[in-house]
Amino acid sequence: GWVRSQHAINELIAKGIVAVTIDTDQQLFSEQDDTLDFKESFGRVAFETELEAGKKAVEKLTQELSRAFELIRQQDLIDSNALHFATMEFIASSYRNSAVVLSQVRVTYYKDYQLGHALRCAAYFSAMLRNLRWSADVAQNWVMGALLHDIGKLVMSESIQQPNHKDISRGQREQDEFLKPEHVSNGLEIANFVGSLTQETLEIIELHHERLDGSGYPTGQKLTDLNDAVRLFCIIDEFDRLTRVGDRGSPLGVLQALRRLLKLETQFDFTLLQRFIKCIGVYPPGTLVKLRSGRVGLVLDHTTSSVHPNVKVIYNDKMGHHLTPKIIDLSATPNDDIEGPFYGNKSGIYAENYL
Repeated sequence: GWVRSQHAINELIAKGIVAVTIDTDQQLFSEQDDTLDFKESFGRVAFETELEAGKKAVEKLTQELSRAFELIRQQDLIDSNALHFATMEFIASSYRNSAVVLSQVRVTYYKDYQLGHALRCAAYFSAMLRNLRWSADVAQNWVMGALLHDIGKLVMSESIQQPNHKDISRGQREQDEFLKPEHVSNGLEIANFVGSLTQETLEIIELHHERLDGSGYPTGQKLTDLNDAVRLFCIIDEFDRLTRVGDRGSPLGVLQALRRLLKLETQFDFTLLQRFIKCIGVYPPGTLVKLRSGRVGLVLDHTTSSVHPNVKVIYNDKMGHHLTPKIIDLSATPNDDIEGPFYGNKSGIYAENYL
């Protein structure tokens, strides 16, 4: 076969291949890297066009995943087939326009932290696998892993399951950190009980806290042979934790979280981290932002630029009144730009009301 990318090399290493024979007389017909082995299954559609289908896909997956989590908490068997079908629709929508499902899960408040964390990780993962040009059918089993990666926590204490609860003490948080490695073995035990889960899904459950430099768990080994999907998910899982729980219950902003990850370059795949940052942008879909003009908008997607996204303008902060919603492309609007995030709680501006 052709070995033409770092992804292919990582996959060979992960499968135990220690040497290859290279036929230098054979050449590819193109110098391009990963575009040759990618078949475009879904055309990218406009955000507004995909919005309703995306909402339905997120709603269905949320229902199925919530049902599965409750059954796991009751130590009962889940319907993995129903979850697979809901995941397929979720991925299909993400591959048509990943910003739609990503914005949906990012702006939604989930009383069950584990549910929200799983859905957000799955949305980030789907978006990145598409960005890396992995086919949707290959993404399926990996995204299932994202949805189920923390199921081991569902049979642990309430403070571990709901780490963002305001009543958790500092002492309890420190104790929980000490106990959390147990959730990996718990998760694998639950997965074996469920059965019918693929090797890719099991790898995400088992390896999502390992690190390239050996600072992770449960093995604490230098796992430089991790395949690209696991390397990527380690970044996504940590990013969502930092932006939702942070350290000792103090969440970080997106930019601060990305800076933190960049400082941990020995732990994570730096190339994949850079692609992740470029894919979601400093202001990911679903973020409320304030423009230099004083207008407030909701970030939709990044069709042409990760720093100049499409924004739905909804409010004028200078004048204190709502505007007729209008979508603008900041890459084509030289007289306006993003000044920073907008925290709309005091003004009663909530992102979920404008999708």
